[in-house]
Amino acid sequence: MKTEELKEIGLNDEQIAEVFKLRGQEVENYNNLKNEFETLKTENENYKSQVASANEQIEAFKDMDIDSIKASAEEYKNKYEEAQIKAKEDIDRINLNNAIDLGLVNAGSRNLKAAKALLDIDSLKDSKNLNDDLKAQIEGLKESDSYLFKVEEEQKQRSMGRSQSLGDKELKDMTYEEMLKANKKGIL
Repeated sequence: MKTEELKEIGLNDEQIAEVFKLRGQEVENYNNLKNEFETLKTENENYKSQVASANEQIEAFKDMDIDSIKASAEEYKNKYEEAQIKAKEDIDRINLNNAIDLGLVNAGSRNLKAAKALLDIDSLKDSKNLNDDLKAQIEGLKESDSYLFKVEEEQKQRSMGRSQSLGDKELKDMTYEEMLKANKKGIL
């Protein structure tokens, strides 16, 4: 509809403006309805898609064996617990070995491996007071196999030289690694 067509019908400018105003409202209402329709159409397609997806999931659940899922979960739980136990055993073993090595180094062992082989490791594992039991075993070893340990005088001489070699570091302030290095050099 054009202005010329409305003038041919006999409408004046005011009437033509009113017709266009009414026509504009109709077009606006149409566009609003069209937008609302498109929105509802899109929502409907989304709902259909969601329902189809939910139905697929439900079908997948029907095929699942709940007992096997429970068994798998229990199996993984057991594996985790076993790994925790193994890790604790490994840490305990490392701590025991370090304590034994440190005790032998402090006792002046010439050969850690040989001295360690003569210790009753199993009784030390179960010991409630590791330091005292280890000390007792080392003292027994010193009496029975004294050749594995440095003589007291030799230890004193080396300890005098040790203060220079270790940079005046006290034995109690040394790390385990530093003690082993010092032992290999014959300083301890």
